[in-house]
Amino acid sequence: MLAVPTASSELPVDPAPLDRVTLADLLTAGGDSRLRVDSASGLNAYGCSPTPRPWAITFASTTATSISEYAYAAADSCRRRVVDAADGAAAAWRRESAAVKQAILDHYGLDARAAIVLTPSGTDGELCALAVHRLGRADAPTTNLLIAPEETGTGVALAAAGRHFADITAHGIPVAKGTQVAGLGDRVTVASVAIRSPDGAVRPLAAIDDAVAQIAGQAVGAGRRVLLHILDLSKTGLLAPSRACVEQLQRRHGAAIDVLVDACQARLSAASLQAYLAAGCMVLITGSKFFTGPPFAGALLLPPAVAARLGHGARLPAGLAAYASRLEWPDSVADDLPIAVNHGVLLRWVAALAEMQAFAAVPPALCRHVIESFGRAIVASIAANPDLMLHAVPRPARADDGWDALPTVWSFSVRARDGSLLDLAALRGLYRGLNRDLSAEIAGADRALAARCCHIGQPVALAPADGSAIGALRLAAGARLVSGVLDDAALGPDPAARLAREIADALLALDKISLMLRHRDRLAPDF
Repeated sequence: MLAVPTASSELPVDPAPLDRVTLADLLTAGGDSRLRVDSASGLNAYGCSPTPRPWAITFASTTATSISEYAYAAADSCRRRVVDAADGAAAAWRRESAAVKQAILDHYGLDARAAIVLTPSGTDGELCALAVHRLGRADAPTTNLLIAPEETGTGVALAAAGRHFADITAHGIPVAKGTQVAGLGDRVTVASVAIRSPDGAVRPLAAIDDAVAQIAGQAVGAGRRVLLHILDLSKTGLLAPSRACVEQLQRRHGAAIDVLVDACQARLSAASLQAYLAAGCMVLITGSKFFTGPPFAGALLLPPAVAARLGHGARLPAGLAAYASRLEWPDSVADDLPIAVNHGVLLRWVAALAEMQAFAAVPPALCRHVIESFGRAIVASIAANPDLMLHAVPRPARADDGWDALPTVWSFSVRARDGSLLDLAALRGLYRGLNRDLSAEIAGADRALAARCCHIGQPVALAPADGSAIGALRLAAGARLVSGVLDDAALGPDPAARLAREIADALLALDKISLMLRHRDRLAPDF
């Protein structure tokens, strides 16, 4: 945000600051330091830009994506509407906030009985979900049961404990990382269940279910309430625990258990999300992963029974005022929050909604064909490349056979010349090199490939091994891949040509990895 008014102040009514600040600056406001753009590269910590970057090959939706030209235009139109509003910026921002919330509900086919909270990120959403859970029965202690926090976000475990997860909030307020958020962290403990074994292999779902049931049962038996997470999906495309396990725990323990679906990757269909809400689950989503909107656009969706907690004199924890403002929460609890506008969150959601609407226009059969064809090509290319090793994961278990039952994330390790797997530090260097022009270091016949900027998913640690970490890079199918095949004429004359172009670009990114390995001595400072 440009400025954070106090709780007693009014919404800024002078639109002039929006004319004096670039849209790129607005799109990087109201988040945290990871949105800060490096002046040399023009990229933030996620490796993406707040302005369009059409020359880059981009399959990084598991991490973050540079804004597209049409999404940028949508955000700029929003800014102009606020600047030109005859009734002032305050009223205009209220309209934009209401329109964003309604558009998200409409995309997922939800009616007004579901409540929505806008958040700067999924991690901020974790704090909000804990606050709503605690409203259910504040006198009982909470066990917040996470699934593989190492495959969600770096600050999730702290937020799940009701603690500050960074040194500064989205409102720009300095806080002490790791300390309690006022009114939220009391009587909250965090437990977690791993989805991978120590060697990096995916654990059997039955073993994960057993561990979840044991921890939940012990907590309820000790008089605690449980906030049970479903991870849908992890950074590498895993879903756990099973729906059968969660439904059994809900039947057995009733009101002692709340369920929060971490769907921040947003790799689930409207039907799948509706099923979660119908089962009484809260759901965290973002517009900045699968949907390829700019990073830091989150939302918490509440089913009617849970949303009812926000009425009847409910009070939010005082510490949330450092993270949220009134426009982001339902009116029934908004008085507990400052009157401010997080310009960045609203503009990033406007951009994300442009991507969501383009994706929704794709016929289901074409959507499925694009994802299946893309996935087959990626798997075949990795299998044929001796430098790469695929980490296969099971298909997500869905009630129907929609697009979200298909894999959309492909994780792979990289082999050094001696056959060993590159460690996480080396993968980070490889990741950075992929996303920049290396033609100055690699000339000759390889120069054209070296010059291509290829943005894929950041490396993740799968498991510790011999004191180092087994790491994997990730390449993902996002909404922009699918919508581009439908109508992006710049990719080719027809859908088949467009899909072939997208696949060729993805394979080129894999080829650049092998190129960098061949020239590793020249690139030593990078990895």
